[in-house]
Amino acid sequence: MKINMEVDENAQGSSFLIPVGKYPVRVLVVDDKDDDGNDKRSRAGDPQFSLKLEVHGHKTWVWNTLTLIPKGKPGHGIAVHALKCFGISIEKSSVNFETQDLKGKTAMAELGIKKNEEGKEKNEVKTYDYLTEKIEWSPIEEEVPF
Repeated sequence: MKINMEVDENAQGSSFLIPVGKYPVRVLVVDDKDDDGNDKRSRAGDPQFSLKLEVHGHKTWVWNTLTLIPKGKPGHGIAVHALKCFGISIEKSSVNFETQDLKGKTAMAELGIKKNEEGKEKNEVKTYDYLTEKIEWSPIEEEVPF
């Protein structure tokens, strides 16, 4: 097919922003490896992984990165709280889990909107809470690798 049409060079794709608010979310994918197949780490060397979250009632998702900052350092409680909200057991002041075990887990997420370096708006997870209601979810489809 040959195409010949005028275009706006500055045109951007449509936005799928979810309005600010609290939503049930479910983990679809846990991205815990870097490009070399090693466990992901933050710049400071702390364990880190990203969650692709399905937002209930919306046909889009958001990504959220959790960094497991050591006890006693600023920001330590953020990931600990998120793990608790997803149902990961914290016993005797320690946690032991496989990041892939988060797949299919649910929580409540407060979503906000932020602008990236180019000024484009995108959703962000501001905080997590416990999901107290039963939500009907469709089966998780396997990711298509391409």
